[in-house]
Parts: sequence; structure tokens; C-alpha cells
Amino acid sequence: MTGKLTATVTDFHSLGRNTLRGFAAVRLAELHLEIAGVAIHQKGDKRWVALPSVLVLISPAALSFRRFACSNRIPTPTSEERAHA
Repeated sequence: MTGKLTATVTDFHSLGRNTLRGFAAVRLAELHLEIAGVAIHQKGDKRWVALPSVLVLISPAALSFRRFACSNRIPTPTSEERAHA
């Protein structure tokens, strides 16, 4: 694959702690991939993201990242992930 990917923020939970501004779920449309638990940071005019550290394999066709430390719920596949399985 060549070219750029389309990244869309599908969910955001605000949290102000040091440089951490919150957690987001990001969807990469061309890959049919949603990454939950992406940490959004800012210090001054600099901004960056940190990918979650736990990989959960939902099915061979769909990967989903979940950060267990930030959620008290059990990760389950979305209807879209189940459709691609």
C-alpha cells in the first residue's frame, strides 16, 4: 500500500494529568482497524500520541488494541469487527 492513511478520532475521553490530555480511539479506514486507548499528550506547543501497550487479537482478520489499565470493562469486539471476522 502506498500513500497516506485516513485517521479519524471516533472517541475521546479528556483527562488532564501532567502532559496527558486524554485517551482516544482512532480508526484507520483503509486498514479496517480501530485502535482504542491512544494517549494524547501536550507540553507547550508540542503534541504527540502514544499507542497502547496491550495487543488483543479479536480474530485473524481484525486487530484491536486495548489498554486494560485505563478501563474496567472487558474488551469485546465491535459489530464492525465481528462483521470482518
